Amino acid sequence: MEQLKQNIKKMLESGEIAGFLGIKEQDGHPIPYLFTPEHLDQVDDFVVPEVRYPMAKILLNIVR
Repeated sequence: MEQLKQNIKKMLESGEIAGFLGIKEQDGHPIPYLFTPEHLDQVDDFVVPEVRYPMAKILLNIVR
């Protein structure tokens, strides 16, 4: 998991990706979150929980 977090940070820092839609744990609850280069420290909160979210639908809402 730490290697994945480092790869996400590296891609955000280099500009390879502008953002990464993932799951962040906040107050003990997993929530969808758009990780961006402006807040690289937030990548440390990235988790892969058992719960599933409709990520494609969330991405479409962001784009629109």
